[in-house]
Amino acid sequence: MKYKIILGYLGLIPFIFFTFQPFFFDILTIDESYIFLVGYGAIIISFLGGMSWGWKTRNDDKGKYIIGVVFSLFGFFLLSLSILNLTLSILISALVFPSYFLIEIKYNREVDENKYFNLRAILTLITSACFLISYISFL
Repeated sequence: MKYKIILGYLGLIPFIFFTFQPFFFDILTIDESYIFLVGYGAIIISFLGGMSWGWKTRNDDKGKYIIGVVFSLFGFFLLSLSILNLTLSILISALVFPSYFLIEIKYNREVDENKYFNLRAILTLITSACFLISYISFL
């Protein structure tokens, strides 16, 4: 569990960096920074989708394979949408991560473990907050 915690929090660094970079560092334009944010989010949601294949489900549910493919396709969709409508892709990204977490709560037995549940809840909250802050900055 120690490595999951360390790696989970390290995985937040790009979300936080690309969210706040336009305000503090000004290395990239706001659009460039948020395209990287959505791109990284697309990679992570695809990764999480793939992880669902390894879930120990409550009823040996084969739906975990469908979940994996659906969220991998969401990653591709978000990345593609960011080219056409960056603001909308950011907003949808803010909703996709909590949606995945809610599905994970329902199907993944590992979420029954308090430490894992707390980790996933915090990571999801911070990730979604990054997308919401980015979305609001466009308004």
